[in-house]
Amino acid sequence: MDGETDADGYVMRVGDRLLDVTGRPILELKERYTPLRPAGYGDPTRQSHTYIAAERASGREVFVKDVPTDRSGRNREKGILYYLRDVVGGKYPQLQTMREHYSGNDRDAYVFDKCPGGDLEGLCVSGAWNCEKTIRDLFKGMVTAVKQCHEAGIYHGDIKPDNFLLWDKSMKDIRLTDFNTSLAICVSRRTERT
Repeated sequence: MDGETDADGYVMRVGDRLLDVTGRPILELKERYTPLRPAGYGDPTRQSHTYIAAERASGREVFVKDVPTDRSGRNREKGILYYLRDVVGGKYPQLQTMREHYSGNDRDAYVFDKCPGGDLEGLCVSGAWNCEKTIRDLFKGMVTAVKQCHEAGIYHGDIKPDNFLLWDKSMKDIRLTDFNTSLAICVSRRTERT
């Protein structure tokens, strides 16, 4: 990543562009989406929760991650998600990018496309991966996702089966998600004096 982070790894600026991570008002989330069912466990230490919701206009299902905002109002994950969506765009297809962000006084909600294939942990538990070729394809997808993460200037920090999502039932398109422990590694362009 060519830009700046602060001492804690929060994305601040990319090139000459300061990232705007304001988000829409949280009330709009409730107007636009209907919660359907819980998804995953969330993180009790962060008081976060995740759920599947339906877009009211289309009925399309999405994944929503609702997390508390820390007291400083900063959120490392928020900066990384905006960076992946607004700066990197679709350059790294195996990194799950957010669709929308909603913000309230003490909460942030991120909306993602739902991956219908579930996560890798669920696949392991189900035993549906018993073929050597399937395992090889999954492993290649995992390695490619981590490589794309590093190429984007991000160190994930929480590589585990439930952070790999299967985009479809074919198990060929795998995506890395959950950037709440990630660090953005920025390289600032500076003229060295000799």
